[in-house]
Amino acid sequence: MKDIPRILLVEDDALTGLLLADLLEAADFLVDGPHRTVADAMAALAHAFPDFALLDIHLEGQDSMLVADDLTQYGIDFAFFSGTCPDSAIQRRFGDALFLAKPLNPAEVIAAVRSRTVH
Repeated sequence: MKDIPRILLVEDDALTGLLLADLLEAADFLVDGPHRTVADAMAALAHAFPDFALLDIHLEGQDSMLVADDLTQYGIDFAFFSGTCPDSAIQRRFGDALFLAKPLNPAEVIAAVRSRTVH
């Protein structure tokens, strides 16, 4: 039996997080989240490593760079998504990460996740 890829989802907007979770589950991914804070995302990461992660850049009063740093350290691929363009420092720091723009296009999200996971 083939393993279902586990996706860590970090999104502070409840509606967007639920829509993304439903979209990913409908595409046969196992979703861990949505996690609304850096602390929750870090706890989830400590509990089980995902195969891929989707990170909103701007969370309530924080950004997701700490989560991205840990994912990078563990060799876990991820994509950022945001309603604003990532600044050049983020792009230099995480050059291998995908950058998806809000509003998210469902087909683009699924294609991006599938391109980075064995599915």
